[in-house]
Amino acid sequence: MLDDPREWFYREGEEIETRYIVNVFIRRQAVSMPKWCWRYYDWLVDRGFHMPEWVRNLDLTRADYPLGDRIHYGLWTEHCHAYVNGEPCPDFLPHPEGWEEFEDGSKDSAAGRPSLN
Repeated sequence: MLDDPREWFYREGEEIETRYIVNVFIRRQAVSMPKWCWRYYDWLVDRGFHMPEWVRNLDLTRADYPLGDRIHYGLWTEHCHAYVNGEPCPDFLPHPEGWEEFEDGSKDSAAGRPSLN
């Protein structure tokens, strides 16, 4: 995982949205991420991916990172994996920023990829 994902992921002036996500303890937790993250999250949900289970797996493997940063990084690695392997990517986000740095197999494989329902 990156040393400080906030430094790389959050751009000045980027619009942040907060939603409630069910964490590993089955409690609602406020999560703030850039709007593009939520849009990609919703796109995965619309395609049939089981995101709540994936989020709980991310929560289990997040170490000292805030849950929002962990989900943000997980969405980025998922998008990179899809892009690098020629899998569908949303029209509004054709390729992930920084995908050249992504290593297939992911440095972040502990939580796995989201699964289809």
